[in-house]
Amino acid sequence: VQDYAGLLSMLRLPFDSDTANRLNFYLFERMYYAALKESNRLAILHGKYETFDGSPASQGRLQMDLWAEEGHPPKYPLIMPWTELKEAIKTTGLRNSMLIALMPTATTSTLMNGSPAFEPHNALVYKRKIRSGELMMINTRLQEDLISLGLWNEQIQAKILERPSGDIAHIGEIPEHVREIYKTAWDISPKVVIDQMLTRGPFVCQGQSMNLWFKNPTPKKITSALF
Repeated sequence: VQDYAGLLSMLRLPFDSDTANRLNFYLFERMYYAALKESNRLAILHGKYETFDGSPASQGRLQMDLWAEEGHPPKYPLIMPWTELKEAIKTTGLRNSMLIALMPTATTSTLMNGSPAFEPHNALVYKRKIRSGELMMINTRLQEDLISLGLWNEQIQAKILERPSGDIAHIGEIPEHVREIYKTAWDISPKVVIDQMLTRGPFVCQGQSMNLWFKNPTPKKITSALF
């Protein structure tokens, strides 16, 4: 996964909105479903993995079922045809014991001018060090929005560059809805990031590599977030 925050920007959704979290849920439901369906197809061709028999999946109990058994049911209604797929899995098995592992993708995302993985925008304007020197990187979608609004000028650029993360939260000339869409990780509560992680969790069968950002970190805040 990369540039999820960029997708939200294209859809005009603030990262910390409920609609963004619902999209997060359904994207990962679809991804998990597709991975399981393909693994089932490969099991029919090449055989199931050695320890499939006796596993929860062999009983039709997938990740979201295991989460529900532990008291954490999916946050929103499931929409994929799970009953049919579960029957196919019980009958012919899976080729893979684990399918979804979410990694940072920070370097590749930067090279593609996108945000890392499923994280909020870390910065909107920043310098990237390379062997031959430094490159000034800018969020091109924000740039296009400001151009369309007639706000891409030297004054606005200077105000963006005042902040280390190149954020726009402090620039009153930019409409509020645009500032909401391009809110950076430093202006989004860590609780939002944690809640989104938990929302997609029932569709992740290996793990999630994630970061949390604290504008004013304290031991109490960090301990609370970790717990």
